[in-house]
Amino acid sequence: MKTIRSYSIDGQPVPMPRPRLTRQGRAFMPKEFREKLNRIRQQLRAQRGEKPELGPVKLTVRFFFARPKSMMGKKHSDYAIPKYNRPDLDNCFKTI
Repeated sequence: MKTIRSYSIDGQPVPMPRPRLTRQGRAFMPKEFREKLNRIRQQLRAQRGEKPELGPVKLTVRFFFARPKSMMGKKHSDYAIPKYNRPDLDNCFKTI
C-alpha cells in the first residue's frame, strides 16, 4: 500500500541566487539565503523526522506568493493571480 505524505514549508518562496565570489575566487552563497535554507531544512525535519524517505518518491510542488499591493483592492481579489515575473520558477525549484 502506498503511503502519501504531505509536507509544507511556511513563508515566501525563496529563489536560489547566483553564487558570489571572493577576491581569491572562491564561490559562496549569500548568508541570507543560507539562513533561509536552514529554516526550510528544520521545518521539513520537524515534519518528517530525521529518517530519509526510502523508495520511489513523487514530488508535487506549489508555490504561493503574496498578492502584490497594487492588486489588493481589485475586483475578484479572492481569486488566485498567476505570477509571470520574478522570481524565476526554475530558481525556486533549485532551493527545494
